[in-house]
Amino acid sequence: MKWILLYQICSLANSFCYPPLTDREALSYSECVSKGAEKTIELVSKAPKEFDEQKYIVKYWCLSEDYINKTPASYKSIK
Repeated sequence: MKWILLYQICSLANSFCYPPLTDREALSYSECVSKGAEKTIELVSKAPKEFDEQKYIVKYWCLSEDYINKTPASYKSIK
């Protein structure tokens, strides 16, 4: 099974989270978790001052490709 990394930046100073981001690269689960840690370090390294000022945190998680590719269940309107 392949997994997709999603990550999200949130500001503790402003109680605000940006929408989740992904590069949609299919990975093994362990690769996905490792890439999440690497992405966190990369983001902090690019903007340390902003991370300090905004008290940013990076949340990341891995979703299976199967979960992401599911289509919504069909529905029938109630009359």
